[in-house]
Amino acid sequence: MITRRHFIAGVTGSMAMPSARADLLGRPIGLQLYTIGDALRADFDGALRTVAVIGYRAVESNLNLAGRDAVALKQAFSALGLTWESAHLAGDELRAGLERTIDTGHGVGLKYLVCAFPLVPGSFKEAIAGIELDDWKTNADLFNHIGERTRAAGIQFAYHNHNLEFRMYGGVSGYDTLLALTDPALVKLELDCGWMVSAGLDPVTYLARYPGRYVMLHLKDLRAEHIPNTDLKIASTEVGKGIIDWPRLLRAAAKAGVKAAYVEQEPPFPRSSLDSVRESFLYLRGLAG
Repeated sequence: MITRRHFIAGVTGSMAMPSARADLLGRPIGLQLYTIGDALRADFDGALRTVAVIGYRAVESNLNLAGRDAVALKQAFSALGLTWESAHLAGDELRAGLERTIDTGHGVGLKYLVCAFPLVPGSFKEAIAGIELDDWKTNADLFNHIGERTRAAGIQFAYHNHNLEFRMYGGVSGYDTLLALTDPALVKLELDCGWMVSAGLDPVTYLARYPGRYVMLHLKDLRAEHIPNTDLKIASTEVGKGIIDWPRLLRAAAKAGVKAAYVEQEPPFPRSSLDSVRESFLYLRGLAG
């Protein structure tokens, strides 16, 4: 039960419960829980209650979060009426641990397993500095293989972009290489709108060019700083406060067949991560009518 005490403790400022379900693209507005990682580490149950009170009805998470495994997460989400259909995965979960990952995802009823960052040897910093076109080709082969394996379990594999993918190599980008070399049935895409815009590209162009390929969005807004770049720089802000034309983008997403959308914001936050996701939700609820 969500008590008044829990409500006040979880949300700063006054706010009423949403009077009706708020949908985008025919589905409840979702939240990528990476956004409120600090709040979940400090008070997991309280932060999740706040997410539900704000009005979110869907979440995207890792398979392990704040010390809880997938089964415990599923129970916590379900108790608050939060659906969980998509999980972000690290390299080890998609390589040596793939079968275990698939079994876990199937066990908690996931529809999507998402590669959150290119699979490259070495450290995160090394990948940023030295990723080459051959690395993207290798990733395409890996993704086709992973997609075959997940499909056998009734789960769709997808890839989530940052802006690193849009580096150019002799006239072609890593991202376009991935799209060209992966099977559209095996490898779908989760479009992070903010990261794509930070690279100087228009998500609407890609949505129109590849109908049916994009199954999910990350609704990430940004200020007009660090644009364009392909070095993982971004000035993120609440949805509706940045430079992205969301009505235009969402119309294109609906036409392209996108099936779900999750709010995501990069730190730092002006007040708190929970305040920021509340502001994003209220803006999107206004668009949803």
